[in-house]
Amino acid sequence: MLKISNKRILFLIIRLVIIIVFLYVLLFHVIGVYINDSTNMNPSVKPGDLVITYRLNKQYEKGDIILINNSFVRIVGSCKDEITINENNQLLINGQMIEEEIYFDTFIDSESNIKYPYIVEKGEYFVLNDYRLDNNDSRSFGSINTKDVKGLVIASIRIKGF
Repeated sequence: MLKISNKRILFLIIRLVIIIVFLYVLLFHVIGVYINDSTNMNPSVKPGDLVITYRLNKQYEKGDIILINNSFVRIVGSCKDEITINENNQLLINGQMIEEEIYFDTFIDSESNIKYPYIVEKGEYFVLNDYRLDNNDSRSFGSINTKDVKGLVIASIRIKGF
C-alpha cells in the first residue's frame, strides 16, 4: 500500500495554493482575456476574436488599441494634440493628415457637443473606433482619462472565421 507522509501532503497543498494565487493574480490583475462581441474595431478586432490585454501598463501611444468600458478603441491623440475632422471626413492631428490603415471615413458626430478643433488635455486620450461608422468613441463623448483605460491589447486571436 502507498504510504504518503503528512509532511508530503502539506507540501503539495502549499504548492497548490501558491499556484492558485499566482494564477488569480495573473488572470485578474496582470492580464485580461476577453471575447470581443462588437463590430466597432473591424477589421482589426472582429466579433468572436479572443483578445488579451495587459493591465499594468500606464503609458500608451498613438495607434495602441486599448480597453475602456468593455469596448476596444484605438488611441489617435494624446496630451496637447489638436484633433480636427475636415470637410472630406479625414482625421487631422495637429494639422497633419495621419496615415492610417482604416477603410472608413471619419465622420463628425452631429449629435455630439464636441467642437473641432478639439484639444486633448494632459492625462487624456482621444480614441476612435476602426469601424468609423460606429461613433461610440471620442467623437461623441470627448477624450478619456488615463484612469479609464482597463488594459492595452497585446494580442488578438481570430477564433471565428477569417
